[in-house]
Amino acid sequence: MAGSSWWMHICKVDRFVRNEEGWLSSGFSVILGDGGSTRFWSDIWVGRWELSNKLKWRRQLRAWEEDLGSQLMVVIEGQQPKYGKQDEWPWKMGKTGHYTVKTVYEILANREEDVVVNYKKLWKSSIPSNVSVFSWQMLQDRLPTKDNLVKRGALTVNQDSSCCWCATAAEKVDHFLLNCDFAYNIWMRVCRWWGLTTVLSNTCLSMFHQHWWKGGGKMINKAWMAVWFAALWTLWLGRNDKVFQDLEANADKLFDLIQIRSLHWVKGKIGLDNIDLTDWRSNLLKSLKHRRPTF
Repeated sequence: MAGSSWWMHICKVDRFVRNEEGWLSSGFSVILGDGGSTRFWSDIWVGRWELSNKLKWRRQLRAWEEDLGSQLMVVIEGQQPKYGKQDEWPWKMGKTGHYTVKTVYEILANREEDVVVNYKKLWKSSIPSNVSVFSWQMLQDRLPTKDNLVKRGALTVNQDSSCCWCATAAEKVDHFLLNCDFAYNIWMRVCRWWGLTTVLSNTCLSMFHQHWWKGGGKMINKAWMAVWFAALWTLWLGRNDKVFQDLEANADKLFDLIQIRSLHWVKGKIGLDNIDLTDWRSNLLKSLKHRRPTF
């Protein structure tokens, strides 16, 4: 198990979400046997932390560092390997001692309740599946932006990694989708179209939490989220046209596409086939309040 690629990826997730203590590593306790499957420095087998967090050295101790050796002996005092017996790793978050997906979900749900709930809404929203995947990548900062490509080594630091809209800042997710003047002005047009007066968040994740519509009924909620995702998806496609085909960005065209795409998704997913594009563009909220779904 310790050497499997599946387990290595689980451990990477643990490191990704840990603050002071990882949800995975903190869920296991160690009953020391012969020590064969326990890493002396990097597993939590004595106390609450890895020894590498308490005691740090990578060479023979100098005379003035000998206190570190004494500290190590105090920490591991009383821990005796049991030769001929394998180490045990019981899962302390469940009653049986066995690892289960359900207990992990409960841990993450309790720790990041808002994020889990909103991710559920993402997968259940009235948008195409490929847009859901794009949105999940966006919220995780895993889109292949120029900045991320530089971090992955796909672009060198000498290659252009500037924003496709303004060319004055690095092309990061939050910048080119929200904070760049070009993108920001499009979002302001979307808000005015919906009659919203708001202060936009400066990150995609915080905006995701902020802009779940809080009133107006289920139909309006779904329509608004379709518009929100359509705006992000349209900006992404516009970015790709600019980067790969050198097409000039046109804010009016992108805003039109946001309206057309969102209406298409709404009509297809929540049954509002009796709303036409003219009403959708000019009297959106009034149209939604006075129409019934055509299921």
